[in-house]
Amino acid sequence: MLFVLLHSGYMVSQNVMILDLENAKRTALDQNDLLSIQKEKINEISYKIDATSVNAWPKLLLSGNYMHTFNDVNFVIPPGGIGTILDIPVPVDDFTLYQAKQDIFAAGLLGYQPLTQLFRISNGVKAYEAETRMEEIKYDRAVLETENSIEKLYYGIRIQQKKLASVTANVEQATVKLQEGETGLIAGEVQEVELLGLKADLADKKHQLLLEEYKLKDYIADLKTNLDIADSINMVIDTTVIEIYELSPESYYLDHAKEGNPDLRYAEMQLIQSEYGLAAALNKYLPDLGIIGGMSYQGIIEELPDMNYFIGANFTWDILSFGSNDAEKKQYESKKNQADSYLKYQQKNIEAEIHKAYRNAHQALQMAKVAEEAFQFRREEFRIKSDAYETGLITQSEYLKSRASYLKSESDHFAALLNGNIAIMDLQVLSGTR
Repeated sequence: MLFVLLHSGYMVSQNVMILDLENAKRTALDQNDLLSIQKEKINEISYKIDATSVNAWPKLLLSGNYMHTFNDVNFVIPPGGIGTILDIPVPVDDFTLYQAKQDIFAAGLLGYQPLTQLFRISNGVKAYEAETRMEEIKYDRAVLETENSIEKLYYGIRIQQKKLASVTANVEQATVKLQEGETGLIAGEVQEVELLGLKADLADKKHQLLLEEYKLKDYIADLKTNLDIADSINMVIDTTVIEIYELSPESYYLDHAKEGNPDLRYAEMQLIQSEYGLAAALNKYLPDLGIIGGMSYQGIIEELPDMNYFIGANFTWDILSFGSNDAEKKQYESKKNQADSYLKYQQKNIEAEIHKAYRNAHQALQMAKVAEEAFQFRREEFRIKSDAYETGLITQSEYLKSRASYLKSESDHFAALLNGNIAIMDLQVLSGTR
């Protein structure tokens, strides 16, 4: 039964998948477990931000106590139990100091709003926000690396397919040449040693064909592994026209790299994180100052008010922690110095890398131009040889030799174009323009 199923960007027909470049990229991203892990790292830091931000909110502590007693004897001071003053008994009458109750209840609500610690909390949150941005940059870079690796594999398969067609044409030409040689041997026009040379040439070309077939299978196997496709699936690469990238002026990539290069952006965020970390460490020198307030209820001693309200301030300064605070401050100063040096290194390194990548891209495009010239000449030669073959002016082996040369020049030109794409793609990644 023939059926067509659209699944994850593939077109499947009787266990056959037709795959194009964009669908391959999307599937690689969907199947990449490392990207999922990186997403969770971003989520983890966002939870840290939430947990730290909560520390700036007022703290409310609600407490309650209930007790059931089995003592029903009141504590009473009789008249004169304390003594007399000017012959007047103290107390004058029975004074119930404690009245026994079976059920005793007390409750309280305490609120605390930190003040000086708000600076430390704010700097801590900003440090975590910078760390979040760092992890997001790592995620974006991982996405680019995944897409680039798939695109390079895809190009490798397309190049290998062209090369395979060229090598196959060589085998066809060598086969016909051998057949002509065998005919010439019977006619006495070819020596036995010449025939052996033709056989060896055919064997060499068959060997080369096997090597290219194995290379193509390796490329396809690597692509299947990256896309998590079963070996039993026959994956067919879509042969639509590939977009050829254009090379912009070098200044374009240098200017965009200042804002777009992932390594440079990561280094900048690392410096910002260290600055906020140092600020938070300096905040530890401040005393803890906050506003405190609340209310309490007691139903134990009737002579005391059952409700009580209060407000005030709380001041705490851990002077003996200055030593540990100083060590922590120096630790963050060291981190900041490291981050600053790393940023300067990346600024110099990225500029050098872009110069190198631009040279590679320019050279690749020059190679593509030369390959295009050779391709145009071979195509014209093949057109002339085809006409000559149709009119019987040349032999079949001569025609096939011209065809093989034409296919090789086409393969070389196609490979040069895609190598140019790869070089420009690497340049785009460096400059953050991809």
